[in-house]
Amino acid sequence: MQFELLHMTLGGKIITLGCILSITSLFFPWVRLSSDWQIVDSYSAFSFLTSYVGYVVLFFSVFVLFFAVSHTQKEFVRAKLPIHLSDGVIAFFIGILFLLTAFLIAGMNRILTGVANVVEIGDGLTFFGMSSIFYITWGILREREEKHGNRNNRYLSRSPWDLEVKKYAQTLHADTPEDPDEKKNMSLPF
Repeated sequence: MQFELLHMTLGGKIITLGCILSITSLFFPWVRLSSDWQIVDSYSAFSFLTSYVGYVVLFFSVFVLFFAVSHTQKEFVRAKLPIHLSDGVIAFFIGILFLLTAFLIAGMNRILTGVANVVEIGDGLTFFGMSSIFYITWGILREREEKHGNRNNRYLSRSPWDLEVKKYAQTLHADTPEDPDEKKNMSLPF
């Protein structure tokens, strides 16, 4: 598998940073609970308090990173998937899903105030929320690039350059060679 990290576009760098940020956020505390006795419990993305969302985040982050960086194996994997969506649409919807998950977990503090007096949002959840913005941004940029590329292909096919190619089309697509020796060379011996 070949990755082209050095020759990435701005969008590729954004999604790579977003994937690294979301994977890194999994190892920071997402929620901290403390009570009157100053006992602090920290919960990461892999805890029961966050509904083990870390495993889902890890899977989708690696999935999007693979599609953003791999150019050779991506189409092979895409052919085996039942849903055929573009990279930008996939990243956009995963970014929206990640953002809603971050808001949902951040909104759990009202529920958890019955268990603990102080509920704090950890650094991991903050990084996770920021990474979802990177996913959404790359999804929008990628869709614009694809639409712009499709528009250029459409106008390029009707360009004056086609008239120059038509002049030489007979030479390029000639079925019979003009040289008799060349014709004799290509015939079968029987």
